[in-house]
Amino acid sequence: MSCSDSSLFIQTNSLRTTILAVYVDDIIITGSDTSYISTLITELSAQFAIKNLGNLNYFLGIEQKYALDLLQRAAMLNFSSTPFHNPSLYRSIVGALQYITITRPDLAFAVNSVCQHMQSPTNDHFTAVKRILPYLKRTVTLGIQFTRGPFTLTAYSDADWAGDTCDRRSVSGDPER
Repeated sequence: MSCSDSSLFIQTNSLRTTILAVYVDDIIITGSDTSYISTLITELSAQFAIKNLGNLNYFLGIEQKYALDLLQRAAMLNFSSTPFHNPSLYRSIVGALQYITITRPDLAFAVNSVCQHMQSPTNDHFTAVKRILPYLKRTVTLGIQFTRGPFTLTAYSDADWAGDTCDRRSVSGDPER
């Protein structure tokens, strides 16, 4: 099994490399030795009810066809959002939201997403902006607060939520510390 993907199995030895990728009820088998792959398929079919679909030409998201089929099934293949009637308003609100992220890092991802459409916003993009604003209203008292007094900043640089105390860095605004 691959360390980075639990659905990817790799067998390597001096004679061959065989790769098995599993996703739900689909399996891709490939490798450097076609006779071994045939033997492996025979052994799998003795243990499980399988259907050999032959050579691979379509597997989930490998082709654009999967995404196109999904869009067609959702009746959104020919869907396009109309341009937003007031792009200046969009840019003004999104710019202000971007400024707020200085003290509200919880908004950063959503605001970054709507910032990507500043050039030509659509009604759908403005709908996304309007979903951020009620959240901001409900949480207006949250965020990073700056007050007078001693300044101590504690920062964590690792991804395990500061579980490793060796990585803690404390910076003080007081030069005597």
